[in-house]
Amino acid sequence: MDAPPAIEIRAHLERLLTSPAFRSSKRCQRFLVYVVGETLEGRADSLKERTLAIEVFDRAESFHSGDDTIVRVGARGVRKRLAQYYTTAEGSREKMRIELPPGSYAPEFVAAESFTSVVPTRPFRRILLFVLIGIAALAAIFYSGASARGSAFERFWAPIWNTSGPVLIAMAHPLVYHASSRAIRLNEERLGPSLVPSQRPLQLPPNELDGSDIVPVPDQYVGYGDTVAATEIAVLLAKHSKDVRLRPADQLEFADFSEMPAALIGAFTNRWSMEFSQKFRLRFVFDAHGTPAIVDTASPSRVWRLPFAVDNGRTAEDYFLVCRLVNFSSNRPVIMVAGLKQFGTEAASRFIVDTKAVNDTLRKIGSNWQDRNLELVFHAKVIGNSPSASELIAWHIW
Repeated sequence: MDAPPAIEIRAHLERLLTSPAFRSSKRCQRFLVYVVGETLEGRADSLKERTLAIEVFDRAESFHSGDDTIVRVGARGVRKRLAQYYTTAEGSREKMRIELPPGSYAPEFVAAESFTSVVPTRPFRRILLFVLIGIAALAAIFYSGASARGSAFERFWAPIWNTSGPVLIAMAHPLVYHASSRAIRLNEERLGPSLVPSQRPLQLPPNELDGSDIVPVPDQYVGYGDTVAATEIAVLLAKHSKDVRLRPADQLEFADFSEMPAALIGAFTNRWSMEFSQKFRLRFVFDAHGTPAIVDTASPSRVWRLPFAVDNGRTAEDYFLVCRLVNFSSNRPVIMVAGLKQFGTEAASRFIVDTKAVNDTLRKIGSNWQDRNLELVFHAKVIGNSPSASELIAWHIW
């Protein structure tokens, strides 16, 4: 559905700013005015955390998001005040809404046809409350019976499918390094002209390169295995009428995971996979030699790591972890799929969307996992550049 015209959006913004929800916070007003204005001017892609810190919160050019969370805190404040406004009688009569999706600083403009909002009278609220309680009780009875009859695959996914609202997919966000323009020029001079311009590996002797020729490029890339995983999960969710919000993990705060169920993609380059898994028995670690591994913290001698490492990332096998959290501090269900390498992450995603694979695997571990947190460790062979069938090697239920 098309967004409302810009003139209507600006008029709506003025009513928001003068409402009780926003009137008391100049910081939230300034934040909302800036992001709406930039979006209407076609510059939504420029709404990055560093830009907002400098333009809205007057931070210095040296601002670093790892040391200062003011933008993320400000965004949560704006989301909270938007929600407050739209629950008032005045807000419920609006012909549109401004939404700020979790993990994003670009607002979305939603026309009235896309939502319904009712502010009931107090007597009606009491009646509605009893009706909703009755419906919830019947639904619980129905669901408990249906759950008992459903397949293991359905019970595995039920916490995500049966939670209202969209699902947040938090992507790993690797730091990638580019060759400098100087190094590329020297490489082209050495290799000669190319009839079809393309990426060519550097083939320069070490004495022609220095540290400045390796340029860090943050916030611009995701891995192939992570992309496959996000696609597999998004397709499955779509089949069950679940919307998806795709966000880089580095742009999320813990509070975002309390707003909707989530799927975490990737391990060592996903901030939240690493942080959440530190509370697990089976977790990702770097061993004493700096090698990535999965370890059983209750039995530290049980460690799964790759037999050797090469700088180009290739491997003949991989290990991966699949987690389903239903009792967790975020109060929302969480799925995590992550490998030591991208191959494992890809294999993990293919496993959790495969009805037969999930049914066969969960039959092996009994039936006491259904309403509890679950971790599964797998081993997969890698043939060429693709993972093959995986094997369950360890699990933990709590």
